[in-house]
Amino acid sequence: MFGTRSTPHNLTLLCNSFRISGVTVIRRLTLVLSSLDDVEPMLRIMVSVLKVPGISQYKGLLDPFSKVLGYGIQNFVLKYHYLVDLCYLCSRGFTR
Repeated sequence: MFGTRSTPHNLTLLCNSFRISGVTVIRRLTLVLSSLDDVEPMLRIMVSVLKVPGISQYKGLLDPFSKVLGYGIQNFVLKYHYLVDLCYLCSRGFTR
């Protein structure tokens, strides 16, 4: 798919594949939170996932995201801009 022309259909397939993979990765990573040395890479992944168009269809992300964020707040010093980005993107993506 990467070698073909970028058509709207190909981009849609790529985004859908990424969303499904992203959800699976985040859910699996919550199982190994206690072995993390730093939560910042996870926060960057979460911010990137929330920027994907159509992410509002995957409300199942909110539970694993809350676990990662809660663990990070309890065990690490977080940079303020990650919290702001996560709050803004969640608010934008998951409004009712």
